[in-house]
Amino acid sequence: MHTSLVISAYNEGPVLLRTVRACIQVLEDLYAEIVVADDASDDGSVAEVERSLPVVRTVHSARRRGASPTKAMGADAARGDVLVFLDGHTKPEPGSLRRLVEDVERTDGQAVATPRLLNLDVERWINDPLQAGHGYRLDLGTLDCGWLDLPDMMAVSVGRRRLYESPSLIGCAFAISRQLYEKLWGMDRDMLFWGVEDLDFGLKCWLMGHRILHDPEATIGHRFRESFDNYDVPPEHFLANQLRMARKNYTEGTWRQWLEATAQRQLQVSEDVPESLWARAWLTFDRAKASVEQERAYLHGSRTRDEFWYARRFSLDWPYVSEFPARALPLDLSITPSGGPRPSGGPHPSGGPHPTSVPPQTPVLVLVRPTAGQTFAITGDAQMPTVVAEARVTGVTPDPTPSTDFHWTVQISFDASTCRHGPHRTINPPPITQTTHGTPLTIAFPLVRGGSLAIQVQATVGGHLLTARSQHLSIVGTNPPAATLHAALPHDVLRRIARHESGCRQFDAGADGGTSGCPLFSGDNAGGAGVMQLTSPLPTDDQVWSWRANVTAGIGQFGSKLALARGYPAQVQATHSFQALVAAFNAARAAAGKPPVGVTVPAFTSSGFAVAPAALGQVELDAIRGYNGWGGRDAFGLPLHEFRIVLDPAGGLVVDVPAGGSQGTTRWERVPASARPQGFGDPGYVDHVLAAGPC
Repeated sequence: MHTSLVISAYNEGPVLLRTVRACIQVLEDLYAEIVVADDASDDGSVAEVERSLPVVRTVHSARRRGASPTKAMGADAARGDVLVFLDGHTKPEPGSLRRLVEDVERTDGQAVATPRLLNLDVERWINDPLQAGHGYRLDLGTLDCGWLDLPDMMAVSVGRRRLYESPSLIGCAFAISRQLYEKLWGMDRDMLFWGVEDLDFGLKCWLMGHRILHDPEATIGHRFRESFDNYDVPPEHFLANQLRMARKNYTEGTWRQWLEATAQRQLQVSEDVPESLWARAWLTFDRAKASVEQERAYLHGSRTRDEFWYARRFSLDWPYVSEFPARALPLDLSITPSGGPRPSGGPHPSGGPHPTSVPPQTPVLVLVRPTAGQTFAITGDAQMPTVVAEARVTGVTPDPTPSTDFHWTVQISFDASTCRHGPHRTINPPPITQTTHGTPLTIAFPLVRGGSLAIQVQATVGGHLLTARSQHLSIVGTNPPAATLHAALPHDVLRRIARHESGCRQFDAGADGGTSGCPLFSGDNAGGAGVMQLTSPLPTDDQVWSWRANVTAGIGQFGSKLALARGYPAQVQATHSFQALVAAFNAARAAAGKPPVGVTVPAFTSSGFAVAPAALGQVELDAIRGYNGWGGRDAFGLPLHEFRIVLDPAGGLVVDVPAGGSQGTTRWERVPASARPQGFGDPGYVDHVLAAGPC
């Protein structure tokens, strides 16, 4: 599988470059790219990586977002089937990255793989084997976590490997298949700065029916710190992240009990300003409430386990069903500092949250269709897929959905540099905007395009402007059916060119129906693309994504090469160099007592295309050469075609003159591959095309 190392970084200093170099050194034969996700660093560390290691791709956040959004940004930019997440201050030991990738592959991409973690001494750049960490435990009541020793973890066999179940995830180093990453909704884009993002992701993994498997044979060093030396973590952000994690993963009763207990704990932390911390955290959480409710709806609709199963599985003291009170607790436990304004019905902080009234209903907009991680395919006939988007208003009764206006924005975006041999090119068609009244939207795509698909819907309900967004949608291409492509190309020469150039493929997948999110770009990294590998001029956006547009352009280009091939003999005859050779030829005749003759360049022979490859005429063969480019120069300063005028060893014209005739003709010969410039195109292109079978 193709692997992406996603290294998240913020102001890592010189450690970042050492981390990236360490990764490169241990990649060995692992087919992997490295993506550095920069969380708006301003210390020059990411710029130094870009200068020193241009093979590494970087993506940048315009502003400081935090660990979880940065990991999500890196995952979006990565193109691998397996994602290996690393912090910007890690040092993998030889073989460890490959082993984690193999662990993912051995579980068919259905589990997260984690390594043994050693303490990294960044000054000496040494991993300390005496300071090793293995699994991670999680307390669902407090969200506290801590290390587990191997004997405390359940051993499982994966093939011949002995792995261990870890109750939670340590986010500094882990591997996961892209398929599972997207199924789990990815890293939370609205968690701020730092805190519980890895615990949240790990809990989602278990509750969605998957496992976190620890491999003690894979070893990665990580710089552990008692405190942050490159940024501060606002305490309200950490607490807001905890609120998001609990809201997304707990069932309603558990969430309400956890919320009450957490609020009471926070109010007891300090006698100075505990209320303001809790209030700030709640307000921070509430600002991104729409996204947490959207993810919660997805997770609870898809998961196979709940937190009670998790508690039993890992012998936790909480939650137990029997401990839940019968009374219903409201969702809105907003608390503001003493003396400040309080929301209607909200509790007073000094007495702790003990509300008894039911809060007002709050509408939430949920995108029902498409579901997160869904992939749509351009058809084999180069038609856009049918995509239906549907939104629903939840949280209020009666259901206002049928009478609500939904305002949709649909955007496709594609970065070619994320593909194999892809150029630095983006294809971002204008957004599609449309309004529906209580009904789903069937998206009418005006252009054939692929890439990331983003759908946003807005609606105003009860004075609230609501927004919902899609998560991890994509449109991929489908290679044309063999019979359809055969029929679209008018003769076997073009079919053989298509076979030789692309293997009859528009996209980087198997021919005859394979699908991929990447068009097939030329291996010379020159930006050529598609069935006909259009390169000069570079393919248009249509020709990149529609094989029909690509083939049509290829047919047109080949037709122009035919016209140029037919005109080449006349071009040669019109050059001053050729006329000088004719004059020299006649001067030699005069010295031998022979009269001068007129010398003509014969036209290329032409056979048409309804013949076997061996019977093709000079026009057809020269046009094939022209499709790859007439690289180099002939004896007359013209582009070097498939055939050249025959010259004698002294450089003079070889002319056939009939006995007693007054008119002679030159001869043509094929240019051997050895006489062609080796840095331009394929010297043996014509023979290679003719040897290829037709599409």
